[in-house]
Amino acid sequence: MYLCAGIDVQSDRLEVSIAAFDSDNTCHVLSHQRIWESPDDAETWLELDHLLTMKWHHPFGAPIGISATCIDSGYATEKVYDFCFVRGARHIYATKGLPGNRPAIQRSTDKVVRGKSTHNSGRLWLVGTHVIKTMLFSRLQSGKLLRFSSDLDGDYFEQLSSERIEYVYRAGRCFPKFTQISGRENHAFDTLVYAHAARATLTISNWKAREEVLRGHGSTDRTSMGLQYAEAVRQGRKIYSYGQGVRHE
Repeated sequence: MYLCAGIDVQSDRLEVSIAAFDSDNTCHVLSHQRIWESPDDAETWLELDHLLTMKWHHPFGAPIGISATCIDSGYATEKVYDFCFVRGARHIYATKGLPGNRPAIQRSTDKVVRGKSTHNSGRLWLVGTHVIKTMLFSRLQSGKLLRFSSDLDGDYFEQLSSERIEYVYRAGRCFPKFTQISGRENHAFDTLVYAHAARATLTISNWKAREEVLRGHGSTDRTSMGLQYAEAVRQGRKIYSYGQGVRHE
């Protein structure tokens, strides 16, 4: 099992979905979090960095962290670049969603150059949002290869179903078209798309070896993967899940 995160940036918060992917590529959506602060504030990104470095207890006993993260750079682009470009070694990627029939994710051929310092430069990752959304629609309709935490509430699922798919024909070919339903926010859906894009960056050749690593600590602790989030909230951090009725400052 590997953990991946997808992040959507808004004017007053970051929306973060964390999902686990197992050997048959079933996606287990573990949590959807909000970090309430403007992306212009440095503290917002410190909170996110803390979130992305946290560890959870896998049911086999070993601690498990987030293996890859995709952050949509469509809003507060420069802030996203500032955060991601220096964290490439941690598989934290600045992304841009693109329509059409393209790979789930691919690295841009050219670097984004910002000033004279290479420290401020990096590569943008291009996400085939239509490809991933089409796959998610199919899984949602079939009820296969998607599992959801019982902690996710109705607001999450309303956002998950915030878009409709239509098919249009151009030059004799059929293409999917996604339209947001009026009055609904779609952040949960978008972050799930980016979590799947993050999963697509991982090359996993030996699941058996991964299982052995997760069993290596010998513990049978079955602490919930969300336990450390609950502890962070209890300590007063600005992170909270759907279903929690108050913000914690």
